[in-house]
Amino acid sequence: MAWIEQKGNQWRVVWDNPTAEGERRNKGREYFDTEEEAEIYLLKVKYGQKTHTFIKVTNMTVGEYFDYYMEIRGPKLEPMTRAGYWGQINKHIKPNLGKIKLKELTPIHIEKFMAKQLRDGRIEDLIREVQVLKDKTDKASRKKIVKLEDRIKAAEESGKAGVSNTTVNTQHKIIHKALKIAVKWMLIPFNVADNVEPPLRNPAKIDYLKRDVLQDFLNKIIKHQLYPIILTAAYAGMRQGEILGLREMDLDFDNLEIHISRQLQYTKETGFDPDKECKQHSKGAIPMHPTLAFALRRQLAQNGNRKKVYGEDWNKLNLVFPKWDGGPLDGGKVTKAYQALLEEHGLPKIRFHSLRHSCATMMRATGMDLADVQDVLRHKQLNTTKTYYDHVEIETLKKKFQKFVEYTQ
Repeated sequence: MAWIEQKGNQWRVVWDNPTAEGERRNKGREYFDTEEEAEIYLLKVKYGQKTHTFIKVTNMTVGEYFDYYMEIRGPKLEPMTRAGYWGQINKHIKPNLGKIKLKELTPIHIEKFMAKQLRDGRIEDLIREVQVLKDKTDKASRKKIVKLEDRIKAAEESGKAGVSNTTVNTQHKIIHKALKIAVKWMLIPFNVADNVEPPLRNPAKIDYLKRDVLQDFLNKIIKHQLYPIILTAAYAGMRQGEILGLREMDLDFDNLEIHISRQLQYTKETGFDPDKECKQHSKGAIPMHPTLAFALRRQLAQNGNRKKVYGEDWNKLNLVFPKWDGGPLDGGKVTKAYQALLEEHGLPKIRFHSLRHSCATMMRATGMDLADVQDVLRHKQLNTTKTYYDHVEIETLKKKFQKFVEYTQ
């Protein structure tokens, strides 16, 4: 939106700058000596706004630029990636760098930001909340401040106040990509993030359950409603989204195959998307373990009984692992329930994705080649499989080493 106003002997063009939703409207202004000059500039502004090519950068802040950048570039990102970007931008980048003018941003600003993130990135939102509440004197606010300060102190004492090197590396990546586009749009002359060295990402940590521990755990939870989901992750090596997005048509019991083509995805922006296609390299058929086949047949039978109860109200997605009404399950809740089961049985609280690691580790222990493990896990590159799973459990290694012992005696 843009218009012309007369101010004394001058004419000015006024327009709305893009701002984050819910923020106070920010206006841009440019003054001219004649109405004709103002009208020409107004046409430029309106055309630029319509084609998303006009930005008056004179007073634009880093926060305003990120809002504009995500408005233009955000739709081109995958929903989960976009949600991740917005999380880092709104929770960390804008609160720390947002008020700096884009043209005045320097490498030192980014260096200080990264150092602060490593020091207290996990608790900075708690610190901000305390600062807001300190002006309030009511009992509820004072009580909340005490709780927040206790959480802050506990995080600091446990050494968990800062975010990881990997998170800061990701934040730098987001800033760098955004400023690279700003250079292309000729808003700034060069990318100041080029002169900042982010910390190296943390080495990938592979948590998994050993075969005996996993099988004992599965035997103990065999009657639990999560059993078939956990078994699918452990015996098929599938990702959680792929498991929760499985349809009945994807199961081929005659040939003992599971056909993977989609995944269940959820973001606050888009809600549940049960038809999200997997990336091309993740699509394909994988073998179905006989034990898993039995559990999946039983799961489909249970679904059939529920479908009779719900009748027309049953969700038509035909998911293998649905809620009671046939609708999609919440992956976050599945993970929490899985971790609660682990703790209940005295096992470490590890990620749901660790079941995929457990599957891969067991396949390697049987002597399967990395290339075959790659086919089951559907990694795009063999190097990914090699990086994560080029290890063999010590007991398996000892058995193979025994052949060397016998040969040398």
